[in-house]
Amino acid sequence: MGSAPSTLPPSVRELRVWQRFHVRITALYGAALLAVFIILGVLLYKTGFDIELRGLQHRLRAMVALLAADLTPDALNALQKGGPEAEPVKREFKARVTALCASDPDVGSAYILLRTEHAGWLHFAVVLDCTPSRDPPSEVRPYDARNLPVMLRGLEQIAVEDRVYRDPFGATLSGYAPLFSGGTVSAGLVGIDVDAQRLSLMRGRVLRLVGGFAILAMALLAPVAYLVARAVRGPVERVIQASASIADGRLETRLAIVRRDEFGLMAHHFDLMAAGLEERERIRATFGRYLGRDVAKALLAEADPSRLSGEEREVVVLFSDLQSYSTLSEHLSPRQVVELLNAYLDAMTDVIEAEHGVYLEFLGDGFLAVFGAPNELPNKEEAAVRCAVEMRRRLMALNDAWEKTDVSKLWRERGIPKIVARVGLHSGTVVAGNVGSRNQVRYTVIGDTVNVAARLEALNKELGSEILISHEVIEKLPPDLAQKAASRGEHHIKGRDQPVRVYAI
Repeated sequence: MGSAPSTLPPSVRELRVWQRFHVRITALYGAALLAVFIILGVLLYKTGFDIELRGLQHRLRAMVALLAADLTPDALNALQKGGPEAEPVKREFKARVTALCASDPDVGSAYILLRTEHAGWLHFAVVLDCTPSRDPPSEVRPYDARNLPVMLRGLEQIAVEDRVYRDPFGATLSGYAPLFSGGTVSAGLVGIDVDAQRLSLMRGRVLRLVGGFAILAMALLAPVAYLVARAVRGPVERVIQASASIADGRLETRLAIVRRDEFGLMAHHFDLMAAGLEERERIRATFGRYLGRDVAKALLAEADPSRLSGEEREVVVLFSDLQSYSTLSEHLSPRQVVELLNAYLDAMTDVIEAEHGVYLEFLGDGFLAVFGAPNELPNKEEAAVRCAVEMRRRLMALNDAWEKTDVSKLWRERGIPKIVARVGLHSGTVVAGNVGSRNQVRYTVIGDTVNVAARLEALNKELGSEILISHEVIEKLPPDLAQKAASRGEHHIKGRDQPVRVYAI
């Protein structure tokens, strides 16, 4: 029983690392676990960042609203006029901002921006930076707010930036509140910048946390990989080895893995399969001993054996019989006769099977064989003749062996110098198939071709030959083999009106 060709190595240990199932499934688990940690980290970062951002925005709204409420219309008018009248307002604003900076260390600066005659342009009226190391912008410098929609919205209502931006001083979040001096249009706005560095630091903390989770996942994955390798590699390798044994013909191989999981179920069904194959092979071997291997294979391969009930075939029939068998069986014990026949028939069937023939029946001291059924056989005439010649040579070798062991004394003492077999060969059409009753059948061939082969075998006794071949066989032989046959004329045989031309070889 051969194994199918494969590009894979025969053993799990010879597979490359990435070809091993347990390595790939462990890597898959690891990638999934790492992805989960990354997703959790991202969600944690986003949730924490959003909470922190909303808290900072809420504080900004409260602070700018408080500063805006403290600036009266008169104070705003003084700031708009500038000069000495604005100084008390500036001092009071700076004092309040200083107190605010002291109570909230995140406050970076506060300022008042007033409208100018140019839309979108503002100018600083008051600026106070809570960080002494930073240089505040000039109070007279104009400020272009045309591209700052949140700041412009702060001229109408309280507005807070919805995202952190970075300026030369770092991460910053700003809030604005409008300042009204008595009209419906604001005179400007008050703004507060808070240090949003904590939000940036949070990003770093979350990234470090995710990295820590990833390292933890890898650390946990190492023992998991080891356990998976032990749980998976062992059964898989045993299945591979057992499958290779089955493929090599060792059908008695069993896994015998007792586990309450998929591997246990797989092993159970594997053992059932192996037992079925072993039983099938035993049946085929048993059939082969009684029917011939080709017939047994045909019967087992056919889903409906009744399809072998009969078909016409062009075949060569070989009939063989032992000369002087009656004398041998009369003077030898039954055990000696059986031993003699078994040795003879064992050698002959080997020759028949080597030439792809099928022995159909053992007939006491002889047998019936056929070439071309149940399977087609090209050059069946040549195969049958070569088989007959080789049978004669093999019987000569048996005689030599019997001479050396003195077994031949059993028949030489009865006047039989050696064991001789007669063979008759004829080709033609037969009906090949199962013949018998409902309870018992046998595969055989029926037809005039069988009768002629049997008559030719018997004709050997009259002509003093050992192998007689009909003209129908000779005319289909290759020239080199046909030239070895000598014509023995035409002879009338029982059951035939016309004479049969025969040849001896």
